[in-house]
Amino acid sequence: MPEGKKQRHFILEGVTHAEQFARPPRVIQSKPVPERDRHRHGTALQGQIETLKPELAAARKVQEEAGLEGGFGLQAEFESFPDIELAFERLAREKLGIELLNVRHDDKLTYATVFVPDGKLAHFENLIQDYLAEKRDINGNLRDHRTLINTIKQIRVASLRALWTDDPKVFPEKADEIFWWEVWLPVGADRNATVENFRRLAKAQEFDVAEGEAIFPERTVLLVRTSAEKMARSMMTINSIAELRRAKETAEFFDALPPEEQ
Repeated sequence: MPEGKKQRHFILEGVTHAEQFARPPRVIQSKPVPERDRHRHGTALQGQIETLKPELAAARKVQEEAGLEGGFGLQAEFESFPDIELAFERLAREKLGIELLNVRHDDKLTYATVFVPDGKLAHFENLIQDYLAEKRDINGNLRDHRTLINTIKQIRVASLRALWTDDPKVFPEKADEIFWWEVWLPVGADRNATVENFRRLAKAQEFDVAEGEAIFPERTVLLVRTSAEKMARSMMTINSIAELRRAKETAEFFDALPPEEQ
């Protein structure tokens, strides 16, 4: 404001009053996980783990034939019981290379997709065996993993939909529809190696892979153009995908226009 034009501020007084405030209590009610028939439930899950073993062996063979020198493994999907939250945070084991890739909620069910490295399926077998045996520590406290096992209804090989974290309404209706995908890759032990390995395998599968990528602390996002049919067929070979989404149109076209045209 030009010198000599300054004015005093309006200060409104006597129009407010103070009141005591106490934050209302927050009641968090978690739905209890029902107890299962331990023998029946544990045995059923053991059988599902058994069905994964030949799939894991087949995945390793395909990955070796594709030229992978490491990082062999399989993506498995864990499904909850209806209206029971899956204890998904207990599925990951960083030291074993078992990584939680994504978590999805659909109606009354929770799904978690987990990368299981070759040779590490035994980890889940051991959890179920402890559950069946009602394992206890030296003090007699239960160490049977029931807080996890009792939430799991089904374990199976992950499908293409298991990796889809976008709106279900935009999932491709036609298997041969070709469009641009957002492919979300985990960082892994080496972010650059994970990206370069994916690019090499994707091109071998005749995918169009755009230049550049978006980098986030725990994910690297690339744009890939292909069909759902080819993507599903390549999942066992390209085992490093954490999430899939449909690429969105951005405002870059409008942003690049001169101001008068915007």
